[in-house]
Amino acid sequence: MIKAFLVGISEYCIENTENLPYCKNDIFKLRKSLIKGLKANEENITLIGCDNTVIFAYFDYMFDCFLSSLTEDDTMIFYFSGHGSNGNFLLSDKEISINSIIERIKNSKSKRKIIILDCCHSGDFILDGVAQLSTEDSIAEFVGTGCTIMASCAASQESGFHPIRNISLYTSFLCDAIEDKFIIKKGKKSLEDINKLIRLYNKVWNECKGVRLQEPIFRSNMGGTVFFDVGEYEPYIMNKIIENTDEYIITAVKPMHVVSAKRYAIMVLLKHPCTYSMIANIANDIICKAKNYEVYDNINFEKFFQSQPANIIWCYFGYDEEDMVNSNYYCRTTWVDNTQDKSYWYNEKNNSILINDILIDVHSSYHLIKELNRCTLSKEDFVQKTKECTSQLISVAEKYIQLFREFDNHTFSEEAFIALVQPLNNLFLKWYIIQSDLPVAPIDLHDWAKANIQLANTIYDLSLFYNINNLKNWSSDNRHWLVQNTIERYEEDLERLKSFNPLSF
Repeated sequence: MIKAFLVGISEYCIENTENLPYCKNDIFKLRKSLIKGLKANEENITLIGCDNTVIFAYFDYMFDCFLSSLTEDDTMIFYFSGHGSNGNFLLSDKEISINSIIERIKNSKSKRKIIILDCCHSGDFILDGVAQLSTEDSIAEFVGTGCTIMASCAASQESGFHPIRNISLYTSFLCDAIEDKFIIKKGKKSLEDINKLIRLYNKVWNECKGVRLQEPIFRSNMGGTVFFDVGEYEPYIMNKIIENTDEYIITAVKPMHVVSAKRYAIMVLLKHPCTYSMIANIANDIICKAKNYEVYDNINFEKFFQSQPANIIWCYFGYDEEDMVNSNYYCRTTWVDNTQDKSYWYNEKNNSILINDILIDVHSSYHLIKELNRCTLSKEDFVQKTKECTSQLISVAEKYIQLFREFDNHTFSEEAFIALVQPLNNLFLKWYIIQSDLPVAPIDLHDWAKANIQLANTIYDLSLFYNINNLKNWSSDNRHWLVQNTIERYEEDLERLKSFNPLSF
């Protein structure tokens, strides 16, 4: 549940402090955006400053009431629009330290804390700590826990107003990003994507003006990011085909369609040892059925290929469940129809043979890999070692991302960032190798282990782009984009890993 405390101060009684008539407009606009864009409930949004002024005593009382209402499951949003000076923001009658507000918020029960400051010099604050994951912590508790602070400008800059919309400039970008529908993925909108869009709006604005007026600041000690549920998501339901015969079991049919061909990969569990001629006959039997399968992974291919026969069918043969789970197949067969280039698809190579219009590719290392795939660890040891690698990789990734944020905030140069992350790159490599050397997971841990491997691969990618050995491979802008993209994948991988129930291991 989102609970928001929005403060907008338009009138001041502090000497030599001018009024800011549009700040009151900000809180009404943001409330509307939170309701429309993040599906917040209006009754959970507290507005302070509707009558233009906010004195300290009233703010202090209302803020205490708000903080005491929070539960650990709430996503807390604190927003301020008004005057700011270095390290402080101004109520109508008094200055308040930004860091003192941060401390009060950090001590609240809410696990997910978001602070948004739209005032001059708002980037002049400290946010201590970096998210760390121990092997005893659950991913579900780690992800989204912590504090994120978004500020309208750097410590040396002043915030301004939108010349047409009669609201603050940064708040204008913030509200547009919150309401944007194009950043919704699978019914969710992430804080990462909102911030990315704000920065894009700001960059375009500055380029149009020909000067860096404001540079938004983003700091976080939160594990991963916050994903907001903003819409119904109905995933495409793929038709599942499983068939059991006297000779084989079809365990899965995977669509591999491309625009030029309707294609299937079919996983087949053999019930007894077979010669290649027997496998060719089984493949032909499966192909007769599979030509007319209607299995798709999205609506577009369904509309495009519905009622058309398949053009290409691969069958992957194994002898037991381990083969299916670990993708270690005894052989693969290929069949193509007359619309395809058979000289290309039926090109016989070493360890392949063509029988009855079926090309059979034999996996020469099948038995060796089968032996290597046998898990040499107990289930408990495998879980513990996997958690150790994952926790180490995540902790290093969070430090790397925190440094990247500060580079993005123009706190230091690209050269300084490159120097700072070299030790982290070495740690990425160390734990990635250790993780890669773990044995194949027990069957009942396969999906969980695969999610950990995918996360490890994504995290390792972070080590590539600002590695001193790879700098010539990308331009500065390309490196920056690649890291941003990898951070988004990292957060999505964390969210996927979070879905596994740790109590089942």
